Amino acid sequence: MEKLGAFITGKFMHSVLLLLVVINAVILGLEAESALVRGYEPLIQQIDFIVLTVLTISISLRVIVFRTHFFEYGWNTFDLVVVTAAVIGHNTDIALLKTLRVLMVFRIIVFFPTMRMLVEALIYAFKGIVSSIVILSIVFYAFSVAGYYLFQNAPGDSFTTLGISFASLFQLMLFDDFGNITKPIIAVMPESWIFFISFLFATAFSFINLLIGIFVEAIDEVHKANKDNKGLKAKKVGALGSS
Repeated sequence: MEKLGAFITGKFMHSVLLLLVVINAVILGLEAESALVRGYEPLIQQIDFIVLTVLTISISLRVIVFRTHFFEYGWNTFDLVVVTAAVIGHNTDIALLKTLRVLMVFRIIVFFPTMRMLVEALIYAFKGIVSSIVILSIVFYAFSVAGYYLFQNAPGDSFTTLGISFASLFQLMLFDDFGNITKPIIAVMPESWIFFISFLFATAFSFINLLIGIFVEAIDEVHKANKDNKGLKAKKVGALGSS
């Protein structure tokens, strides 16, 4: 059991699974372009069957080897759901089940440590991102209301309603059409530059720096967690020999 655990987590199996995931992605693309594969449908179906069979065997072996520990790794659950849906939908016309196979493409991320770390960091930082968006929304609302009352009668139509005010400020945050929005107003209200500069510092500059800080912290935490998990995973595989 220990040797089997080392095999299914080894580099060879790692490479085989990567190849199968890529083949699965290519097959899905070819099936979407029926004109390109006309006459080759039986061959593609055979290859598809082989890919699904090997993936099913791989997941079954992981369940047997790791047992309850199998579900401790999120990507294992992901594989189980997607492959199960693919097997059920292999000989059916249920569009949802076939569509779920497309999700297998995201499995490629797992095979590259850097990409995997970025995805895990994104998930880890999700709460911080949501909180940042809430704060940004509050700031946007406050400036939108202020902009409406300050500039509703100013030249142009950038602040004539609350909704338009919000949209105009969103453009400003992205530095889209900045001059066309601000110049007509500043021309008749020279002090209005204070409003626009304050808004940019409160949103564009601060928000970007806040997100960078959240991601840097998340990547650092994920990096530490991965180091700990490598040691734990090695202990689990080693413990299989005594079970």
